[in-house]
Amino acid sequence: MPVFKPSIPIYLSNSYLQDLNRCERYFQLRHLLQGNDKKEDTPATMLGSAFGIGIAEYLYSRNKNQAILKTWLAYKEEYQDDRRNVWVCINLLLSAIPYMDNLLLDWKVVEFDNKPAIELSFKLQIDSQFFYAGHVDVCLQNLWTGKYAVLDAKTTGMNILDLDPLYKNSNQTVGYSILLDAIVGKDLAEYDVLYFIGRLGSGTGFEPSIEIKTYPKTLHDRLDWFLSIGLDVERLKRMITLNTFPKREKGCLYYNKPCIFFSTCNLYALDTYKTDEQLSKLGLIEGEEFQFTFHMDELIKSHLERIA
Repeated sequence: MPVFKPSIPIYLSNSYLQDLNRCERYFQLRHLLQGNDKKEDTPATMLGSAFGIGIAEYLYSRNKNQAILKTWLAYKEEYQDDRRNVWVCINLLLSAIPYMDNLLLDWKVVEFDNKPAIELSFKLQIDSQFFYAGHVDVCLQNLWTGKYAVLDAKTTGMNILDLDPLYKNSNQTVGYSILLDAIVGKDLAEYDVLYFIGRLGSGTGFEPSIEIKTYPKTLHDRLDWFLSIGLDVERLKRMITLNTFPKREKGCLYYNKPCIFFSTCNLYALDTYKTDEQLSKLGLIEGEEFQFTFHMDELIKSHLERIA
């Protein structure tokens, strides 16, 4: 078995940590070993990404045509199918406009350095071996209470009645709230997470519905997020040291689809770890520079002091 000894910090994200907790062997094959260098979009991820771009544009500019144009330009033709394509996405965006108009009666997009707080990128340096990176869709402020919120646009084809179990305890947007400290100062104690959800409905996706879920979050929630990342990283370090990444049965069938590595994950002879150059490109857009950089130790210390 090859030994993994990178000399640069390893990129992590919310989706990467989901892969780790889905199956450690899947995480190793997908992100650490050679042969999977390129991050592949799918019709589902492309739909969600383009929908989020249109939502952010309309919330800031309130220009329907501009929002449609940006959604259309963001959509890549090769990532479409019968149910998830650019026309379904634009129809979903048009269905969302009345809901955004109602939302804007109480909220406005925050500006930072005279620019809208949209698609802000941040880097969280965990330690010398790992860093976490993410992008925030939109930061909002309530017009009446002054309270701040992080808005995340989502799409789903799930037809379950109650979506709360899918989003209420999601860690993704909790981490995004560290940007609010940088934008509005550390006096902020509580904030809201708003999920703006486009549901495709049944059939071909042209019968959509819109839901807005709001969940209050506290400094304790944010501290728990730091701790959960720390625990994941400690487990990952141990696996790297032991050079062992276990297989988990729950990852073999994921969202009713067999894992792409099913039946081959037990073959180790061709395992070759990525080089430092390959690792440096993981999950990042070429030439990307982060707008904010944070350090885990400093944030944990700050949050403990504020809670006390």
